[in-house]
Amino acid sequence: MSNKKKSYTQPVGVEADTPIEVESVAAPKVAPPSKKEISGETKVILRSVVPHLTYVAKRGWPELRWNKVDDTNSLTFDEFVDMRNQQSKFLDKPWLIIETEDVLDLFPAYRDLYASFASMEKLDWLNGSDMDVIAAKLGKVPQSMYSTLLSKVTGLIASGEIDNIKVIKLLEGKLGVKLLNLIV
Repeated sequence: MSNKKKSYTQPVGVEADTPIEVESVAAPKVAPPSKKEISGETKVILRSVVPHLTYVAKRGWPELRWNKVDDTNSLTFDEFVDMRNQQSKFLDKPWLIIETEDVLDLFPAYRDLYASFASMEKLDWLNGSDMDVIAAKLGKVPQSMYSTLLSKVTGLIASGEIDNIKVIKLLEGKLGVKLLNLIV
């Protein structure tokens, strides 16, 4: 034996310079968790979060219209996949929200995206007195949601549910629209 240092992985009695043959053992293949299978004819319900939206499919499927906020239409899963691949802005902006749970399970990124503006459904946070919290939440509202926010807050201001002048001025600054004249 020589005076060379031996590696801790070197078997006892074998020189460090001696090549060691190691039998490789393949790791057992584990199937990745399977996603739910969805039939191409499964109906996917899409709800509009902006008014006056029209989708025209490139394959000749019917033209779909959402005239006002919260209107719904349905597509087959195959049509939905084509929409997602060819006109992703409808779902990524988001102008449309997927209402079909099985489809949301296949695309968890949309669930995360929807959580970022879920507070748009219920605007009770606008009645708080902490202007920093209100400003922070308004800062998270995507620009594509401004028309939805505007339509909801104009109704709330006109009905007297939002009457805090500071909040209304903050909304005016964010939306670029005069709202104080709506106070009754």
